[in-house]
Amino acid sequence: MSFFSPENRKAWLPVVLAALGMGCYLGWGMMASSASLLSPGIRESVGALAIGDGPTRWLWLAIVAATGTGAQLLKERFPRRAVTVAAAVLTAGATVGIYLVAPHAEPLVSTLRMPIAASSVFILLWGEQLCRLSSLQALRCVLIASFTASAVVMLATCLPELGQVMLHGSLPVASGGALVWLNRRKLLEPVQGRAFGTRRFPLRAFVGIGLLCVVVLLLQAYSEGKTDSPDELLWVVAGLAVNAVLFVASVVNPKLTTASNISKLMLPLFAVGTFLVFATDFGQQSVEVFAIGCAWVYYRIFTWIIWRLGALGTDKAPVAVIAVGQAILTGGSMLGEWAYGLMGAWDLSFFAAAAAVCLLSVCVAMFFLDTRYVAELADETVTFDPENRAVCELCADNATATYGFSRQERSIALMLVRGDDNETIQGELVIATNTLRTHLCNMYRKTDTHSREELVLLLRSLTQN
Repeated sequence: MSFFSPENRKAWLPVVLAALGMGCYLGWGMMASSASLLSPGIRESVGALAIGDGPTRWLWLAIVAATGTGAQLLKERFPRRAVTVAAAVLTAGATVGIYLVAPHAEPLVSTLRMPIAASSVFILLWGEQLCRLSSLQALRCVLIASFTASAVVMLATCLPELGQVMLHGSLPVASGGALVWLNRRKLLEPVQGRAFGTRRFPLRAFVGIGLLCVVVLLLQAYSEGKTDSPDELLWVVAGLAVNAVLFVASVVNPKLTTASNISKLMLPLFAVGTFLVFATDFGQQSVEVFAIGCAWVYYRIFTWIIWRLGALGTDKAPVAVIAVGQAILTGGSMLGEWAYGLMGAWDLSFFAAAAAVCLLSVCVAMFFLDTRYVAELADETVTFDPENRAVCELCADNATATYGFSRQERSIALMLVRGDDNETIQGELVIATNTLRTHLCNMYRKTDTHSREELVLLLRSLTQN
């Protein structure tokens, strides 16, 4: 089918619109944390826009909790449009207000910082939109959104001071407008019929994401501690590069960008970043900034993927589930700041700090977000190998436990998944044709299948404990 065909355009339109709207919000956040890339006259104002310590962070968490609770209690009656409009108005108004009064009226700036916490609503609502897309669509949406955010920051560096202020203030409005349009026009179908909504709450995955945030913050803090003027432009370039590579991979071979495959690269990226940060202590190097930038952007993409899978894997409202994920992530950022301060107070050597970061990364990769667990969370199909005796035995054991097979039926199931024909099964079990036929009929009944081929496919799908 041609990319420009009406069917393809119809399928891509909501994905692109969601990606651009989500990218506007992410771009607003990136501009708030990239003060050194903007005009000197507004850098102090930009610093006031970032969510830092103090009351703003606690209000941020309170809004996350209130929005998640409201979405869970009200279900479809949750006032998405009103919440979206309120978040857009408060965030945009506070952004422009801070630019107008800072740095001359510090008490007023502190007051204006409070409405910035309403921006947390965008994270929850855009996470909900990702749940309305297929896995591949959701990944591409996140990649385009992240690419858009980096492009917005690059654009801002080319604008005069007034243009930067206008761009920054307009981004929350554009993001909110995209959300309202998507919900009003119903371009994305409501979340329903989730295929695996009976699983337990994915607390393990969300805690893993929170601990990875600690790793990212420690790497960033140690790297920026080497210089008074960190090169933030390289972070933006790294974001553009990572998103472009992953997007091309998702188009050329979607299997390369499954959740489990993406998780495989997380630990190597952190390992490379850790080595480059702690290999030298005589100043921040460009290569380490680029490496950390790649790890940070990759981590952010991976976070959205895990949050989406977690929301789809329960019977809770997606906004409520993602609210829990965001709360844990914020807790991870606070833990990372505390850990960096503690390591500095203990005056740890670079070697000891590197060992601590590596150990935490390995623990997360092994016990919280290992590839097998991510594959199960994503409900990815595992390639079946009939020559693998252990896998065949596992299928037979799982089928026996699930469907109550007898000992003889378990033996037949094992030989079916191996690909043995009827003659081989009869010869090995020393049973007659009619006896085998009776066993097969009983197995069809127990598994609610209607043919040998259907039964074999079912048995071979039982590759997880």
